[in-house]
Amino acid sequence: MTTNVSIEFANAQAKYDQARTPTEKLAALEEMKSHAPQHKGGEALKGEINSKIAKLKLELEKDKKQAAKRGGGPTLSVKKDGVGQLVLVGLPNVGKSTFFNAVTGLSTPVGDWEFTTSKPEIGMVDFKGAKIQLVDLPPIVEGSSEGKVNGKEILSVVRNADAIIIMVNVSTQDEDWRIISTELKNSGILLNRKKPNIKITATTFPGISITGKEFLKIPMEQFVNFLKTMGMHNAQVILQENTTLDTVTEALDETLVYKRTMIVYNKGRPTKRVDAGESAMHIAWDVNNPRPQEMADKLFEVLDKVYVYTKKPGQEAAKLPLVVPKGATVLDVATQVHKDIVQNLKYAKIWGSAKFEGQRVAKDYIVQNGDVIEFNW
Repeated sequence: MTTNVSIEFANAQAKYDQARTPTEKLAALEEMKSHAPQHKGGEALKGEINSKIAKLKLELEKDKKQAAKRGGGPTLSVKKDGVGQLVLVGLPNVGKSTFFNAVTGLSTPVGDWEFTTSKPEIGMVDFKGAKIQLVDLPPIVEGSSEGKVNGKEILSVVRNADAIIIMVNVSTQDEDWRIISTELKNSGILLNRKKPNIKITATTFPGISITGKEFLKIPMEQFVNFLKTMGMHNAQVILQENTTLDTVTEALDETLVYKRTMIVYNKGRPTKRVDAGESAMHIAWDVNNPRPQEMADKLFEVLDKVYVYTKKPGQEAAKLPLVVPKGATVLDVATQVHKDIVQNLKYAKIWGSAKFEGQRVAKDYIVQNGDVIEFNW
């Protein structure tokens, strides 16, 4: 590809040239990317590597789907229930089962030996009358993403969950985090991030049309050539954030999933936090002071949803909350209640987040935790 590279890059390239399987080639390309030249002249090289990585990931994902159809893919699954599904992830003997029992009120096996949890344990956590599903998974180990100790099956459940609770021991938190975050990343699970705000749509019109060119942080020609190497010769591109080859590669990678995460520190109070991203939640947990109600509140928070109560004019508000995604509007809530309300809604009144109690609000008003909404139709 180029001669002006480091010894580490050259060694990784040798691994790529000798690799026989797509998985081996992908690992070598990732290593090459980490050692690629950082100067401006290395951008073309990086683009070529990104293109090869993206194509290999698509190939591997296609093979995975075909294997699943033949019955050769991961078979472990947990049916979702309640207002959201959280999975509890950690290394062996980290204390997951003790935490799980404390917040669900169940009595699953707990022991000092590794792999006490051999299958997913499912429990429900009460949150103001709503139910959150918590799944205690068998432990993650180094090599889980490659299939060690049923790792691929376990990680397939993580991929499908709404959010992840990761437990680490304070005394070994850096090593715990290194292993867990690596195995999740290797499985295409990205934590506390959002998919790049880049939309690329194939069109029947010739050429590549780009909206938001001011967000491009690489030369236009290089960006267009990269898309063409990915087989996109006719496309509409809308950029709404700073865009490099890395971000566009990520945007095109359909194998990636994005999950909110809460880090639970067990067996002590941490003096520092693991680097899980700015939006990650962090809590210290003590088996001698389990605080189940506080933990239920935190578990709901990591779901990134809000709870509201609905009422009919002249009547009391419902006792049980209605849970909707954060950012939901009055109309979104009405949609969940009944289609007749949506079709005939005249206005709504809000108690809680409005400027004054019982204020009339528009249909696009964004609801907040604890709001009481009265629909008039």
